Amino acid sequence: MAKTLFDQQGNNFEIYLLSTNHALKEKLQSIENITFVVHQQKLEQNISCKAMVIDGNLIPYSDLKNIRRDYPNVPIFYQLHPVTSSQQTKNIKSLCDAHQIVALSEYLSPQQLGEEVEKHLFQREHPYKNRVISFFGTHSGAGVSTTVLNVADLLARRINEKVLVLSLNPWDPSDYFLHYEGKYLSDLKIELKTNGLNAEKLMEAVYKYPSSFYHLAGNRDIKLQRYYKTIEIEQLIEISKEVFDVILIDAGTHFDNAAFAQSYKQSDLKFLVTTQEPKGFRGYWPHIFHQLLEPIGGKTDEFLLILNQYTTGFSLVSEKSLSDELDISLLATIPNETVYGHTAIAQKKLLHNVTNNKEYAFSVETIVNSIISRANLTKKIDGTHTHRSKGILGRWFGKKDETLEEDEFESIK
Repeated sequence: MAKTLFDQQGNNFEIYLLSTNHALKEKLQSIENITFVVHQQKLEQNISCKAMVIDGNLIPYSDLKNIRRDYPNVPIFYQLHPVTSSQQTKNIKSLCDAHQIVALSEYLSPQQLGEEVEKHLFQREHPYKNRVISFFGTHSGAGVSTTVLNVADLLARRINEKVLVLSLNPWDPSDYFLHYEGKYLSDLKIELKTNGLNAEKLMEAVYKYPSSFYHLAGNRDIKLQRYYKTIEIEQLIEISKEVFDVILIDAGTHFDNAAFAQSYKQSDLKFLVTTQEPKGFRGYWPHIFHQLLEPIGGKTDEFLLILNQYTTGFSLVSEKSLSDELDISLLATIPNETVYGHTAIAQKKLLHNVTNNKEYAFSVETIVNSIISRANLTKKIDGTHTHRSKGILGRWFGKKDETLEEDEFESIK
């Protein structure tokens, strides 16, 4: 049995839940060590409990001081409510810290809220497969989508497992790099809203590039950009886990939405993509980290840094200086391939199939290797690859004919 913070021999373990969320009550009741949940929508005095879970939409943070005074010795969890001011978010988190109250993100689903409570109370971590990997950008134009798709293509050709790319940036569908023929995230909004998405519908929506990875392009309905809900994105990722072995998420550069929050929460490996532009690593990112991530317990060491579009020059920040300033370990430096990048998009090809730059190939290969190792994926045996890569990649991956036999292609679709 998991170690607990409380002596429960002969005693019940009651949770006092102040919320309108019945799904959260059901999740808390399903936890092995919790014997009873007192669920109310109004704070009452003299309720016996060994822990409290409070919904910030129901109880204002100004009441936390009095609640802590009335319950001085029990763990208290407070889910932040949506606020428009980042400074207010920081203030609420500071107030929680002052009263030893655990602040929880507003973007967590009932299932995830329950897991966080269970982790804190009973020191029990929920096992997530190390096969959800997210890529985030410090600013628009950092090259997140380009990096994800090139990594996905090389990864899919090197391993036996099925690879899916989820484009979860509500502001960019990422459908213009290749000939995409699948559905879009916005096409699934009704299924997600009604909890009607299943594995079969997901497979009908995604598109498989020949002998490579699967892809669900992102949102292309401008009116829906900020209307994806936590439970919807959680559902999409969870069903994707049922069908695919490894999931790469293009989370984009907007951090104040449910799509980002779920990408962040469910990722076992997180990459931060930046460039040498100060507006990203020195301007936008510090605000993101200190105002959005740090208040919910985020740490810089959760990320591995990818320095994209790198150019040497006395006036530009160096790799080491940038890594030190961000306090994030640098994994790969991708050289600036602007000209070939435009050519690749125009030809509907991926950059690694267009450029002859060995440094670009080496950098993408480094990222692929880190994913294979972290996710414990199985490499294809030499000589079984179904695509001939150009240049140095061809020598690394083998040189079997590019064209799949018809029955071979049908078997993997």
